[in-house]
Amino acid sequence: MKKLNIIAGLALGLVALFAGSCDDDRDNNPVLDTAPTEFKLNTPALANQNIETDDNSTLALSWSQPNYGFPTVPTYKVQVGEVGNDGKISWQVDENGNPVFLKTTYKNKVSANISAKEVARALCKIDGVTSEDQYVDKGYQKVAFRVYAGIDDLNKKEVANTGIFSNVVYYNHLKSYFSVPTKSWIYLIGQPSGWKAPSSDNEAALEAWKIYETEPENGIFVGTFHINAGEFSLRFYKTLAGWGDNGTDNGIAANSNDGNNKTIVLKNNVYNGEFVDGKGNWTIDNFPGGDVQFTINTNDNTIMFELK
Repeated sequence: MKKLNIIAGLALGLVALFAGSCDDDRDNNPVLDTAPTEFKLNTPALANQNIETDDNSTLALSWSQPNYGFPTVPTYKVQVGEVGNDGKISWQVDENGNPVFLKTTYKNKVSANISAKEVARALCKIDGVTSEDQYVDKGYQKVAFRVYAGIDDLNKKEVANTGIFSNVVYYNHLKSYFSVPTKSWIYLIGQPSGWKAPSSDNEAALEAWKIYETEPENGIFVGTFHINAGEFSLRFYKTLAGWGDNGTDNGIAANSNDGNNKTIVLKNNVYNGEFVDGKGNWTIDNFPGGDVQFTINTNDNTIMFELK
């Protein structure tokens, strides 16, 4: 009984911590009073081996969970750096110097097999390579890795003061290759596309309902389609892997559960909102028909629908 009381007290304390932080923070974002500590990334077992990679290769990393002072489930992101002849690390960053992480993130685990393709793309980006004729094979090179941990809120936005970088580890003899990203796409699924299932059997039929990224790997998808009058009931899917269960992370939806739809209203011909993983549709009653531009930003889970 004493143990149960302690656990219950800890749970209540965590709820109070985040609820109180939400009330006190002017931006309405929860914060922690103290930053996490003791985040260790382990030296890879094959760190000193000659490793030649291709699209099917992976690189093992493992780490210990940061010490937040209470039980939690951080999101982990991997950053890659190229080590120069002078030993200095050139990390992948954006034009403003902010860290850029590999596309795949990790949760509920303290180890991962990192995609060699993602690493190759990061190294090409660091070198400014955008086409194969620019690529220079550097043979076996020293490549740096570090992991970033942070706690996400329910909207998948990082809670302030929860981020921490691990120490740096190296694969000392890694042979990479040319790889640059291309634009990916998502699918509009719903009344406009005839409620065709997001499956490989319907790949040809759904080709016309693809929405492409504006730039490779920027996570912002923009597309315009003609929606007939009275036929605005839809959601989006990332891949043609089937309908999935409620809350499926393959779905970009108004709500988590199938049938839990959200009726929206265009104000000045525009709707702005947020999306979640799942199967709930956006609907518009008495939609007049017309061309609609859809913008889906997977970086901050926001959507915009604009009737042109």
